[in-house]
Amino acid sequence: VISMLVFAGLHALNYFKLTWGLPGMATRNLQVALVRKFLSYNEISRHSMETARLIHSLTSNCPAIVEHGLMSVLELSQALGLFLTILLYNVVGPMMFNTQCRLMPLLSLMVLPLILVIAFLLRFPLTKRHLTEVYGAQVVAMEQVTEAVRNFHLVSDYKKRGSVSDEFMRLLAAVGTKSRGLKLVLMNNGYIAPWVLLLYLMLYAVHEGAHVLDGDLTVGIFMVDIHNFITLGTTVGMVFQLFEHIEIILPLLEELARFLNMDTDTLNRHELAKHQQEFTAKQWKKAMAPAGSKSVAAADDHDHALEAFDALPITVQNIGLGQVAA
Repeated sequence: VISMLVFAGLHALNYFKLTWGLPGMATRNLQVALVRKFLSYNEISRHSMETARLIHSLTSNCPAIVEHGLMSVLELSQALGLFLTILLYNVVGPMMFNTQCRLMPLLSLMVLPLILVIAFLLRFPLTKRHLTEVYGAQVVAMEQVTEAVRNFHLVSDYKKRGSVSDEFMRLLAAVGTKSRGLKLVLMNNGYIAPWVLLLYLMLYAVHEGAHVLDGDLTVGIFMVDIHNFITLGTTVGMVFQLFEHIEIILPLLEELARFLNMDTDTLNRHELAKHQQEFTAKQWKKAMAPAGSKSVAAADDHDHALEAFDALPITVQNIGLGQVAA
């Protein structure tokens, strides 16, 4: 019954994920926030910003952050539900079958996740370093293409097409080399959970198999324990992979956070707009004041409004003259 409830809840969550449009909405919010932030950058931020990195963050990083970060919460809920189901069985099972509660399965529920958490923490610095190197190499290659497109006429005039192509090939080779190292690290990480589960099953079979031969433990309960351990190992391995997915997007999150925290000129524009409004209101009040009032005491009776408007700092530039054919 508990498994059915967990499965039904997971089905409902996946259904609502699609009907509510959560991935698309979250991606759009990130992209719109990044564009709005870019439009508010000050001059220093705009000059220090890399165009290729911004475009890559908009088109690739935001969807990846939502897909591998936010959406992993549903899969984590599935793994948590399976873990709680196995834990509940080991607590309630002995009561249902009128058997003695055994400490070995309960300790297994704590030891296996703990071992994998320790392994994840030990592998985290190496994995993050490779992820950062791959992302940096990809961005460098994109920046090289962006510069080549922006300065195409210089490349063409100085006959540097071959040099630019060779440099791009070198950068792509660097991306491939670093990606190969990352794939090896991720592949080894994926084998941690199966290795831990295999070794634990061997130790459990040797330890509890003796109790089965002595008659202290039934074959049915022994097989159920083996099945639960396999399910537990698969579940914990899935959680390990989900944490890896979240780890993969860490460089993307750092890049996005850097763009979203660059200096802006919002406060300066706010102060300027406030000053303009106050100055305009003051000049309008002065222009509309009746003749002889204190605000325009220096103005004549017939042209006091014109003199007030002449004080406004307005300049006319770039006047073009042309002739329209009849």
